[in-house]
Formats: sequence, C-alpha cells, structure tokens
Amino acid sequence: MKKRDRILIGCLLVLLLLVISIMWMSREKPLAEKTDRIAILGYHHLAEDGDKYREYLFDPWTATLSSFERQMRYLKENGYHTISLDELYEWYEGKRELDSKAVVITFDDSYYSTYELAKPILEKYGFEASTFVIGYSIPYDYEKWDPPSKAHIPYDLLQDDRTMRYYSHFYHLHRKIEGTYAVNVYSEKELIEDIKAAKEAVSTDYMAYPYGKYNDAVKAALRKEKVKLAFSYHQYHKMKRSDDAYELPRFSINAYTPMFLFRWYLNQ
Repeated sequence: MKKRDRILIGCLLVLLLLVISIMWMSREKPLAEKTDRIAILGYHHLAEDGDKYREYLFDPWTATLSSFERQMRYLKENGYHTISLDELYEWYEGKRELDSKAVVITFDDSYYSTYELAKPILEKYGFEASTFVIGYSIPYDYEKWDPPSKAHIPYDLLQDDRTMRYYSHFYHLHRKIEGTYAVNVYSEKELIEDIKAAKEAVSTDYMAYPYGKYNDAVKAALRKEKVKLAFSYHQYHKMKRSDDAYELPRFSINAYTPMFLFRWYLNQ
C-alpha cells in the first residue's frame, strides 16, 4: 500500500472517530431515575447585597440576592427542574412519578422582595415557586416597593402565573400571644375561622405553618377545611410519600446557608 493511501485511510479513520465522538456527546441524555423523596426549599426575605449588609446584617431570614442567584444557577447547571405544589400533591397521592431532579421552591411571608427580586431570577432560569401569604399583612391599597423594607406584596399583585403561585400562611397566626405561639393558644374552632379568613385572599389548598409550629388542633382544623398539604421546617429530611400530609418537611435556606449545605440538601 502506498504511503499516500495509508495517509488517506488514516485521515478517514480520524474523521470517523470524530463523527462518532460528536454523536456520542450530543446523544439524548437519559431521564433521571424515579425518586421516592423530594427536596422542598423554603426562603423568606431577600435583599440586594449592599442593603443586606447595611440594614439586615444580623438577620438570618434576609438572604442576599447574589446567594439566591448562585443557588438557582446551581440548580439549572446541574439539571434540576422545579415542580408546582399541584404536581407535588399528585406525586404524594401516587398519581404521577417524579424524577430525582425535581425540586420545590417556596417562600414564606409574601415579602415584596419575593415579587421584585426573586421572581425575575426564577423567570431567568425557567423555574417556578409558591409563596405562602400572611392574610393579615396583605396591603389592599397598592404600594410601590421601597427596598429594602419588609413590606408585603399588595393584594393586586397576588395573581398566579407560570412563575409564582400564592397560597396561605394562615390569616393572623403569624404572631405570639402572651409569650407563646398563637397556634398554641387558638382553639380548633378559632383555627378553622382563621383558615376561612385566609381563604378570602388566596388559595388554602396548600398551607405553611407560621414559625413551622403545629399541633393536633391545627391539623384537625386543616383536615376539616380540606387542606391538601401543610408544610413545616424539619431540617435534613426530604419529603416522602409516607410523611403525614400535615407535617411536611422543608429545608430552611437562610442568610447562613453555605453552598456545600445547599448541595447536600439536594443530593442526600
């Protein structure tokens, strides 16, 4: 075989290997495996980095905007996708399967920063989230956002869309009475009335406990009002189908949550 022919065959082999390599790298990636556990992330208030350090330096419930974006970017770059609470409920009921990259994002207290700061970042990465609204704190007159205040989202903006859905954080339970949590003072009848009052502003299909506190009375009230799921803050535990529907765990993501812990929550 002539030298020229050997060179030509060698070039063809290299080209063939290159084509095979490109096809291999661009092949459709398999779906993540089905999962029996779902990570639910819980946030509160966000602030621009400068505002955080000027106004909320020692406030653990006010996280920096940059940390939130870094966490959302990690989710996107590592193949995670968000699901709605309706989808989570269908999974809990055994009516759908979810893969191991499914994650739920929630916000408590309906701070204006959720609408003005978090929502644009969620839109940027194609994510969705749910916000739990304190009924008593809803401004019914439109107010322009004045960062970095902890003002709440006005009633006119509490409109569900593809990025954000709004549910209840109870009506007036987010407070203490005589040194203890209101949930420990209210009777079952009063708790039912609180849920009914909350329902006038947002859906009570799904609810989150103020301060993450609950008891048998509030669970009974939720059951009577046909609430589907209720969320607390049990750390280090993903949600499972075997969990009590009214004792569901979330991971609290706050100002002191380092990235290694955020990753552990998702990958445990």
